[in-house]
Amino acid sequence: MNVSHGHHVRAAFTVITIIAATIIAIVNLPVRPAFACTPPPGGLPVKTVTDRANAADIALEGTVVAFTGEAFMGNQVATIRVDQYVKGDGPAVVTVRGYGTSSLCLSEVSTGRHGLFYILDSPTGLRASYLTQFDAIGNADEASLAEASTASGQLPAPPDPRTVAIGAGVARGEDNPPAIAQVVDSIASRSAPAKGTAAGLAVTVLASVGLVVARGLAHRAA
Repeated sequence: MNVSHGHHVRAAFTVITIIAATIIAIVNLPVRPAFACTPPPGGLPVKTVTDRANAADIALEGTVVAFTGEAFMGNQVATIRVDQYVKGDGPAVVTVRGYGTSSLCLSEVSTGRHGLFYILDSPTGLRASYLTQFDAIGNADEASLAEASTASGQLPAPPDPRTVAIGAGVARGEDNPPAIAQVVDSIASRSAPAKGTAAGLAVTVLASVGLVVARGLAHRAA
């Protein structure tokens, strides 16, 4: 009888373990919310390269060499290798946040993307500059670069070797260490409370199922 009881107990623990593994797998599945970027009434306003360059603190031609974050969460942070500045100045590599999928009305980045980047130098660091929807990155063709340069009143200039990027902002001075600290946006952490709630629910369900299984096996053993 004791051997049979022990067998049923082990079987109960096996069932509970399988249920637990299944629930944990479900809880940890990435959630991809559905978004839709709706144009304003009358359609998107027409904004020229001049408009975008005037609205931005920095306009540069460059290429994305790395990025963090998820496009569908709107928290992409791009590391950009700078070819030239057509407005403002700065280092050879900058880290800029504020990119994401067009479903969020943002400009999406990918490794190797080349373009004319419009950027705001905010108190919290460099951020993508938008005038309408998904227009923080434009084409870096000759005409666009010339128009942006004319708007800024600045001739295109190479990166300043004495300037280094700190976090997602820019610090000037030769005494600064030549390092780039990438910034991970806090948007991704917003999903943590929902995950915690799901985990708590999973524990409750697991405990209930385990109790039912244990009672059934105990009854059979009796």
